[in-house]
Amino acid sequence: MARLYYHFYSNSSNMACRNVIFFRYLQIRHFISKSTTLTTNNTTSHFKILHRTHITPALKNKMDTNASPLCSKCNSETGNLIHCFWSCVKLQRYWSGIVKELCVIFGVPIELNPMCLLLGLPD
Repeated sequence: MARLYYHFYSNSSNMACRNVIFFRYLQIRHFISKSTTLTTNNTTSHFKILHRTHITPALKNKMDTNASPLCSKCNSETGNLIHCFWSCVKLQRYWSGIVKELCVIFGVPIELNPMCLLLGLPD
């Protein structure tokens, strides 16, 4: 699933596949939002990720060449969408800690999965 998520956001050439995934995401997201209460901030984050409107350092660099394209957390890799939300070394430690705590709280193993943790999609 993580590979699918990475492929989805890093490969812009496969538009047909992306459209199918977007449509499926919208169906699941609509079902989840109807069955649970989502905060406005959570919904806004999902909207920005879905529509790729979150301004990342790489995108800011395209708008303003004086801005650094590097990730603001690790300053070592290009700050694209997948890096800023998931694959940054510092964020991996954060997500690992979240998953570890959730495993302790719920007493079940939880996979380190961006589709579940970032987008709230069920496994």
